[in-house]
Amino acid sequence: MKKCVTILKQSIDQVEVLLHTAVGQKHLNELFNLCEDISENVHNSLDMNNFFMQLIGVFAKVVQYNENYRAGPKSTAPDWLCSILLDESIGPEINRLANIYKRVTNTTTNCSSYKYDKEISIIQNRTWESRGYFREFGYYQTHAKFPLSFFVQRCQDIFRSSYNDMFLDHAVNRTNVFYGGLDIEVSNVVFVHGSLDPWRLLGITKTLNEKAPVIIIEGAGHCANMHGPSEYDTPQLTAARVQIGELIEYFEDVEDSLRASNERCSTILKQSIDQVEVHLHTAVGQKRLNKLFNLCEDISENVNNSLDMNNFFIKLIEAFAIVIQYNENYLKITKSPAPDFLCRMLLDESMGPEINRLAFINLFFFGNKCLSYKYDEEISKFKNGSWDNPVALIGNISIIC
Repeated sequence: MKKCVTILKQSIDQVEVLLHTAVGQKHLNELFNLCEDISENVHNSLDMNNFFMQLIGVFAKVVQYNENYRAGPKSTAPDWLCSILLDESIGPEINRLANIYKRVTNTTTNCSSYKYDKEISIIQNRTWESRGYFREFGYYQTHAKFPLSFFVQRCQDIFRSSYNDMFLDHAVNRTNVFYGGLDIEVSNVVFVHGSLDPWRLLGITKTLNEKAPVIIIEGAGHCANMHGPSEYDTPQLTAARVQIGELIEYFEDVEDSLRASNERCSTILKQSIDQVEVHLHTAVGQKRLNKLFNLCEDISENVNNSLDMNNFFIKLIEAFAIVIQYNENYLKITKSPAPDFLCRMLLDESMGPEINRLAFINLFFFGNKCLSYKYDEEISKFKNGSWDNPVALIGNISIIC
């Protein structure tokens, strides 16, 4: 394997040498089937950063998605890459690099574009994905040929100039603080990694507790356990799938048990929301809602604004979602699991009718500050929000493999 790494380095060095002559540039156009004549862009540093990132990126892709590229049940993607890099019949080292590049990128017949501006335009059309990549996680795969400054420039060109080094560093730190980073406190979660997946080092690799175990699948790549079964599956991957299935069944059994014991609580919560709805239809009821939920804006002035009303109900129910989701954060207050504590309050008839209990829960967890439900104001906060503005974080959901 060490020899393969050496050959890969030699192939990149050969690309660098060819870039310095007209004959070499023409050879690169043909060798990598480039869409744009590289002689016209060789002095454009961003284009060159992008060109090298694409050449080296294929190796990251193949190793990461091991299961898609291995040659058989006993082989791995690195083995496949190595077999090509060591194959002298293909020609000099740079030819072997080109062979791998075109096979992985499917550019044997289709040309390959390395233009920076063109790629930025493509990424700008899928900002929901890119925003997390750039400003939430900082997943920058750097190299001497495409350093960190290159990725910062990409952030600024895709979004706005304020996405500088300091902003991005703060944003990534904010993500780790908000979600817990490597000190995350969760339950009913299985952390699964393949031993060949480079991303595993950014995840939880040691079991946190019996309800948050870690499974390392030897010889597997990124998200291998989420692929369908294959004849190439290793015994370790097959065993991991069984183990994961058993853990999920256990978690579901626990949830079913909680749901059964708290069925009455769910009914009372529904009744409390129904009572809010009834109150909205009369002036007396609206006045009572203002007081019960300590509303910032008189609800009688906005009751016919459907967006405000949608947001109002989201606010009422959001308390339950946040408290249950971040159970550990409330244990010091409740001295018991958040769902149990919520249920006890919903069942406490001494507080009055169901709507009073709903109001008490909102005030208990979120304090005496008045509750604003105005849709336009919230949208404005989101638009102007940044990682310095906590409102931008509420309601975001990240699903990461």
